[in-house]
Parts: sequence; C-alpha cells; structure tokens
Amino acid sequence: MTDASWFRDNTQLVLPKGRLADYRNDLERQFMITIIDEQDTVRLIGSPVVIIDVRNWLTAKGIVID
Repeated sequence: MTDASWFRDNTQLVLPKGRLADYRNDLERQFMITIIDEQDTVRLIGSPVVIIDVRNWLTAKGIVID
C-alpha cells in the first residue's frame, strides 16, 4: 500500500499567501487544479502529473517553491 505522505507530496504544492497574486487566474485557466486559501498559505491540489506541470510553470515564472 502506498504511504499517505507520497500522495500529499505528489498531489499538492503549498506556497506562502501572496506568492501567487499575479498568477492565480492563469493557473486556474491553464491547469486542472484546486486552489485552497488557508490562513498563511495557498494549497494547489491536483493529480501528480498536473502538479509536476504546475511546479515547472511556476519555476519558469520565477516563483520559488519551498
């Protein structure tokens, strides 16, 4: 059975709130993801393949993912 941490690490990105301010609408248009606003963070949730694409897209835009 797959460890639950694998799903968490491979199906979501967590970024500080405000880091996506200029890109949120583009992300929602280009990728099949769910964006959840939390108190201090924004959680991007999607399939493992989509999350890799989102990570690459954000990196190309200069957004650092912790």
